[in-house]
Amino acid sequence: VHRAIYNKSGVGEDTRKKIMDAAEQMGYKVNIVASSLKRRPIRIAVVLPEAVDNERYFWEYIWKGIDGAIDDLKDFNVNVVKIPFKGIDYENQSRVLENTYNKYHNDIDGLITLAWHESKLDSQINKYADSGIPVVTINTDAPYSKRIGCVSAPSHKVGMLAGELMSHYI
Repeated sequence: VHRAIYNKSGVGEDTRKKIMDAAEQMGYKVNIVASSLKRRPIRIAVVLPEAVDNERYFWEYIWKGIDGAIDDLKDFNVNVVKIPFKGIDYENQSRVLENTYNKYHNDIDGLITLAWHESKLDSQINKYADSGIPVVTINTDAPYSKRIGCVSAPSHKVGMLAGELMSHYI
């Protein structure tokens, strides 16, 4: 039954269909919380700027979003290592990413960060990716790196909205 429900090998298609039909009739649903308890914890490092100075409002809400995700994921055996850094420049971020890699690369399963420059942090991002640690950038992207994706607002839409807002004020 386990093999059929989790689509594993060793179960014929007719048997799998019978099991899945019976599970549906009984109202069986996989309990993903219970399933997550039997696997090892997933650790995600989040390396982002501190919410200070001129950037305090923007990064404050990003960190609040991270905290919300931490809260949402606590029952799924996911842990987050928060690594805020000072100084908004890619050289400082590069040092922090290097230190984080040296300290955690054997203990983390993913990295969330940003790219202050579209290519100058590629070597750092690629180091994580080459070690089997998937990287997602937020707000800004490193499109030529080995990151798996970027979460950000479409720049064109942001520009259009800013222009529209300004035209209403003028």
